Amino acid sequence: EKIEKFFEDNQELHKSIIVKNAELRAMMRADSPDPAKVGALTGELYDLRIAFKDKAEEAGVDQYVGGPMGGFGGQRGGGKGMKGGGRFQ
Repeated sequence: EKIEKFFEDNQELHKSIIVKNAELRAMMRADSPDPAKVGALTGELYDLRIAFKDKAEEAGVDQYVGGPMGGFGGQRGGGKGMKGGGRFQ
């Protein structure tokens, strides 16, 4: 299906977004997060999300990715919700 091909073709970009999200969460858990580092990482993450969204639009699958706050919601996991046995369970 078109959505599966999109995610296969953009696996590295998607992985980068997930890794940067994890780095940002870890950074924000520090007792005293460095504002410059947080800002830089947030900017990188924003750019990656925009690139991912643009590629999704080009592929005609933008309705399945990039929820409100740049998340990766939609029907990708089979539309079964958080506890419904979606793709990342």
